[in-house]
Amino acid sequence: MRKIRYRVGNNGDFTAKSFVIDHPLDPENKLLRHATLESPNVLNVYVGVTDLDEDGEAVVKLPDYFDPLNINPKYQLTAVGQAMPNLHIKEKVHNNTFVIAGGAPYGEVSWEIKGERNDRAMQDHPFVVEEDKLIPGLMY
Repeated sequence: MRKIRYRVGNNGDFTAKSFVIDHPLDPENKLLRHATLESPNVLNVYVGVTDLDEDGEAVVKLPDYFDPLNINPKYQLTAVGQAMPNLHIKEKVHNNTFVIAGGAPYGEVSWEIKGERNDRAMQDHPFVVEEDKLIPGLMY
């Protein structure tokens, strides 16, 4: 297993700006580089814009590593240029794709998915949000 490498900026606090992990589809030969997201949850964020078809639907293809890297996806859709009150996720992520429906024919939709990171490193070393200070009163 590769060690996780961090690029660090330091102004008194530890701040990781990007990190490299084993690529979940080829961990022996490839790396996957991600930027960090400030959150108490370890999330990966994917964004895009898609055009709907004549039925107001679209199939969105995510990177091949989405399913093996993420669990519990959260979806957000935004209609672009016109109201689409029936816009919704028709099919949740499966095989790195999801389906949008209920939009205007040939409309445009901005989408965002956040997935909880679930690679081997995160499984072996879960992220701890709250912890006691080792020495009370010491500034960390």
